[in-house]
Amino acid sequence: MRKIKPLLDFYPYSPLIKVGFFRNIAGHMASNPVFFNSPVPMEEVNAAIDAFEAAILDAKDGSHTAKAIMREHELLLNTMFTTLNHFVNTVANGDEVIVRGSGFNVLKQPVPHSKSILELRYTDHSGTLLLVAAKIGKVIAFTWQVYMGVAPIAESDWVPLKTTAQSRYTLEGLIPGHYISVRVALISAAGTSDFCAPVTILII
Repeated sequence: MRKIKPLLDFYPYSPLIKVGFFRNIAGHMASNPVFFNSPVPMEEVNAAIDAFEAAILDAKDGSHTAKAIMREHELLLNTMFTTLNHFVNTVANGDEVIVRGSGFNVLKQPVPHSKSILELRYTDHSGTLLLVAAKIGKVIAFTWQVYMGVAPIAESDWVPLKTTAQSRYTLEGLIPGHYISVRVALISAAGTSDFCAPVTILII
């Protein structure tokens, strides 16, 4: 059995996406009293993020030296946020509310013998997600719904998005640092299925 943990999933992110992701975590942790005893001071974290962002801009000219400096700043931040991740994991001790309150993405306890009908994937572009539905049986279309948040209180809070013939749909123009929930229903000759269990993800 695995506990709910903060994910160390930021390593493959592109530099600009990392900047937004790290700022989101720093903001969450700075405003949450649970994390006041952080092993890395937030002032130091924010200064490192600023330096990394400046190094990214400097590296746009293609200079090998500027790119090397950018990578040094990136490695420093990777180390900082790995330390912060371990700290959050210790403080939360499996509490999902505390983990989510840190801004880190969440590793949940897996549900055995079940395959998700819907998957939300990050792209190389901030504020853009790829929605991927499983093809089950003779499905001819997919109808999507979204909710800006973790979970709606009422069914009427779900917002119809689109009905597509493809099992993939790109959702753009989202606000980084916010959560979005998505669900999908499958349309076949037999009719329209119930909507699947919502999938929630932090926009980066």
